Amino acid sequence: MKDLSKDLFNPLSGEDFVQMFDANYGAQETLQGYATKGTVKDIRGDFAMVDVGLKSEGRVPLKEFGASVPSVGDIIDVFVERYESREGTAVLSYSKARA
Repeated sequence: MKDLSKDLFNPLSGEDFVQMFDANYGAQETLQGYATKGTVKDIRGDFAMVDVGLKSEGRVPLKEFGASVPSVGDIIDVFVERYESREGTAVLSYSKARA
């Protein structure tokens, strides 16, 4: 009986994989630890849900805005603290972006 496993399994070398990954996804820049612009997508409870181009939206506490709470569609400056919290959203800060 012929061993077909060698014909089916052809692993890529580490270098080939990196080249293939970069060709498909490109070099990814990190936003964590930097200020960027985001679009307010929704207001949920005490948080503004903001899209900054990550896989999930981020949450900004409304208390950080003081009296001038943003509206849906507004583009605001935010600081990306972490990519994911326990809730699965990015942790963003409006007050840190202004500082």
